[in-house]
Amino acid sequence: MPTRRAKRLLVLDEVAQLFELGRTYSEHEVNASLAPIHPDV
Repeated sequence: MPTRRAKRLLVLDEVAQLFELGRTYSEHEVNASLAPIHPDV
């Protein structure tokens, strides 16, 4: 995770795009979505 605020916000925006607003995800679903962009899930 980048330490500079602007870069961190860009990364968080990209991650947020993976998820549908208002939907509840199981831990397994979240891990499966994050695995391609961060192998330490």
